[in-house]
Amino acid sequence: MRGRILRAIVGVTALAVVVLSVPLGLAVASVYRDEAVRRLVDDATQAATLVPAPLTAADPAELPSPEDGARLSLYAADGHRLSGPGPAAADPVTRMALGGHVGAASVGAEVVAAVPVGSQEQVVGAVRSALAQATVDGRVHRAWLILGGLGLAAVGLAAAVAVLQARRLSRPLDALGAAAVRLGGGDFSVQVPPSGVAEIDTVAGSLNATAARLAVVLERERAFSADASHQLRTPLTALRLRLEGGLLAGDGLAPAVAAALEEIDRLQGTVEELLELARDAPGDRRPLDLAALCAEQEGRWRAALAAVHRPLRLELPSALPPVPASASAMRQILDVLLDNAAVHGAGAVRVVAGELPGGVHVDVGDEGDGVLDPALVFARRASGGGGRGIGLALARSLAEAEGGRLLLQRAGPGPVFRLVLARRDPP
Repeated sequence: MRGRILRAIVGVTALAVVVLSVPLGLAVASVYRDEAVRRLVDDATQAATLVPAPLTAADPAELPSPEDGARLSLYAADGHRLSGPGPAAADPVTRMALGGHVGAASVGAEVVAAVPVGSQEQVVGAVRSALAQATVDGRVHRAWLILGGLGLAAVGLAAAVAVLQARRLSRPLDALGAAAVRLGGGDFSVQVPPSGVAEIDTVAGSLNATAARLAVVLERERAFSADASHQLRTPLTALRLRLEGGLLAGDGLAPAVAAALEEIDRLQGTVEELLELARDAPGDRRPLDLAALCAEQEGRWRAALAAVHRPLRLELPSALPPVPASASAMRQILDVLLDNAAVHGAGAVRVVAGELPGGVHVDVGDEGDGVLDPALVFARRASGGGGRGIGLALARSLAEAEGGRLLLQRAGPGPVFRLVLARRDPP
């Protein structure tokens, strides 16, 4: 950006200098040449008033020496030179003066002007005034050098202003970019100071507000997860101790107690996974086979649903393209969706996985009446979404944290929730 601003300002200034300097230089050259001719005519006219008549070669008049360096010559009426450094015979400009007219023109390497010398209403001679063409051109060239210097100074000044302006504009943009990077990295305390540029300050204000909102939302989510997990740990530990005591007592409840212990192991694993997600610790995001994960959940949920006489039907492909997602987060999402179908749905529960353009999906549905208010189904502690609490909101947060989406594919009857994850193509 700095380079573009610098090039733009310097380029426009240089173009303006060229556009203005060329006609100005031509005008200056014309003015200098006209001024030289005017002074030559004045010198010749002043000398002509001093020439006595009649003009004779035996007594030539003495001509003055002008201060501007012009060379004066006196010519007789027949065109031969009487005095001065001019050519021996009258040139065309001098002959014009001998004809009664003031003449001026460039002749060879000189700028020449000639005026007639009159006596008793007759032209008796002419005074020729000449100045070297190099002298006139030298004055023009010096004027051009001054104009060129002024033009270069203008371009240099424009470059200095461009550098300052580019720094002034790019500095807040650099700060804005750095703040966006920090925000993307999870630093929600970032604040971009005002820059004095209205457009940039508008963007900075939006970024600051977004960072503040994200900080509040994330802190609330983390607090919830940490509190829920902490509250579950103590009762689970106490339950484990009591069941282990009953198992050691050998009173015939060993199978039931063993099953209960297996369930407690699962609950403890769930707690650990929730704590890990709440701490935002780097999870296992190796390529995940989502179909295999669904099959892994089948055994536990089939038994839970069979206890209330509801079947679980899985439609899983033999393999799905791997997706980069945390297995812990995916298990939590599936648990929430299956629990939601078990508690609030009716009839068979179906789990269908498949491919989408650029990703994979897992649909979880049942045969119930559906969601009462689809707009509030993912709202935390919403009452209009069929009595659902925080589970669906938590599942959506987990899906978005993994770069996916959780949607209400069909509100009902026969509601279906769809989990969508982007596929990671091999490098």
